[in-house]
Amino acid sequence: MGMGNAFGSVAMLHVAAACPAIDSDTYSADTLGQLYHDSDLLTEPLNFSSAVASVPEGPGLRVELDEELIEKCRDASTTATQLA
Repeated sequence: MGMGNAFGSVAMLHVAAACPAIDSDTYSADTLGQLYHDSDLLTEPLNFSSAVASVPEGPGLRVELDEELIEKCRDASTTATQLA
């Protein structure tokens, strides 16, 4: 995976936390993709330090989606465009 958003990063953090045998030297993962975007889908940013990423606390994946941003980005057109 590459340059994803924080929602994908938190999923990768949960997998890594649930499977201690997964280490970043053997199984690389892009958990910093959200740092390359102007905005993200989460109401609260993920907690990263120089060497550690913390798994958020709360129900489910433990993050809250920014519903206003999602609505702002929604494609409300009714015409599909074929991609090349």
